[in-house]
Amino acid sequence: MKKLLSLIAALTVTLLCTVPAMAAGFTARISLRLNNDQPLQPNQEYRIPILAQYEDEPPTQLRAEDLGGRRFAVSLREGTEALYLPTVETDQGLCWLVVKTRPSYTTTSASAKVLLRLLEKDSPKEVSRTEASLRVASRQMSDQTVDALKAGDSLQVENTAPVITEKQFQRISQQNSYRAVTLAGAGWEYTVGVGGLGTQNLYSTTATRPEFATAYPGQPFVFLSFPGAPDFGAAGTMVIDVSETPEEFEGQYHLYRLLDDRLYYLRSDYDSEAGTLTFRPSQLGDYVITNRELEEPAASQASAGAAEAVRTAAPAQMPKEAASGDAASGSGSSAPPAASSGGASGGASASSEASSGGSSGSSAAGQGEAALVADQNPSTGSQRTATAAVLGTAAMAIAAAITLRKR
Repeated sequence: MKKLLSLIAALTVTLLCTVPAMAAGFTARISLRLNNDQPLQPNQEYRIPILAQYEDEPPTQLRAEDLGGRRFAVSLREGTEALYLPTVETDQGLCWLVVKTRPSYTTTSASAKVLLRLLEKDSPKEVSRTEASLRVASRQMSDQTVDALKAGDSLQVENTAPVITEKQFQRISQQNSYRAVTLAGAGWEYTVGVGGLGTQNLYSTTATRPEFATAYPGQPFVFLSFPGAPDFGAAGTMVIDVSETPEEFEGQYHLYRLLDDRLYYLRSDYDSEAGTLTFRPSQLGDYVITNRELEEPAASQASAGAAEAVRTAAPAQMPKEAASGDAASGSGSSAPPAASSGGASGGASASSEASSGGSSGSSAAGQGEAALVADQNPSTGSQRTATAAVLGTAAMAIAAAITLRKR
C-alpha cells in the first residue's frame, strides 16, 4: 500500500452535504474529518476516508457500492502551487479522497481549497457539494531542540522539522557565544554564523536525478540538494560526506551547483582520509558531484520529450525526465523552489471526475497542472481526458541550451 501519513492529518474540517438515500425514506450526509494539530507536509500523500452518516447513526466510511452509480468530481479551487489535483479512489470497496502535496519547501504555509461534488450517474447534475480548506507547510524545529543546544555542539536538522525561525537562530547564536554554529543533516555539515538570520528551510535530500544518467551514461553521480535554497548572507564551510560514493569515483571529485538551470563548477577540497568534500557557499542549493569534468553530451542523448531541460555543459542540451506532475517522489526527491515547481499559480484551479467512487489505481496523469477535467473508470483505473489546459505543453519538445560556468 502507498506510503502515507493517512487520513487524520491537516485541518479539522467537517464537511456535510445531503445525498439521496440508498433506500427510500433515508438521507445520508457525507463528511471529511481532518485533524488541525499539524499542517500537511510537502511531498506527501494523504488518504482521507469519505464518510457517510445515515439518520442518527454514527458516520461510517462510504462504500462504492452504496453510491448507486453516482460519481464524484474533485476540484482544486485554490493552492495549485501546494497540491496536485486530488482524486477519489476506492480501496477494498471503500471511498477515499487522495491528496498529494507538492515538493515545495518554503518558510511559509500555503493554503488550498478542495471542492468535492457528488454527481448523478448519467448526467452532470450536481447532487451535493462540500469544500475543505487545507494548509501545507514544512514543520518548524522544536524550541526544545534549540534550547538543548550547548556551546560548541552541532545542531542536528531533521527533514521532519527543517524550518528554523529568526528567533531560534538568535537563540542558537547566543548559546554559542555568537560564534559560528555547525548545522548537520544526513551526509552534510555546514558551519556558519547565524546571528541576524531570517527564517530558513534546511530540508535536504540526496535523491538521484535520472536526467544526468541519460545524458552521461556510465558516469557516476552523487547529489545533495537543498530545495528551499537557504541563504546565510555570508560564506560558511560546507562539508559533504563522500566516503560511501561508488568505486568508480576513484578519489576524483568534481563539484557543480545547479542554479536556474545552469551548472556552475565550484572549487572544493577533497580529504581522502576523512572522505569529505569541503567548499564555502553562502547559499545552499542543488549540488552535483561526479568523477570528471562534464562535457557536452552526445547528440543522441539530447533527445526531446520533456517539459523542461536541465542545463549542464556548454554548449549542450540535456532533457529532463518527462513531466508527470510529480516533481519528487515520496522518498524525498529534490525539486525546484516553490516558484518553479508548481506549474501553475495559486489562483489557478484544477478538477477531475471519478465515477462510482473513483479510480482504483494511480492518480490522474497531469493532475494539478492548470485546469484538468477527466472521467475516471474505477474498474480499470483508466482515464479519458475531456478537457485539458496543461501548462508547459508547448515546451514538451524543447531542449534549452546549457551553459557551464566556473566560480
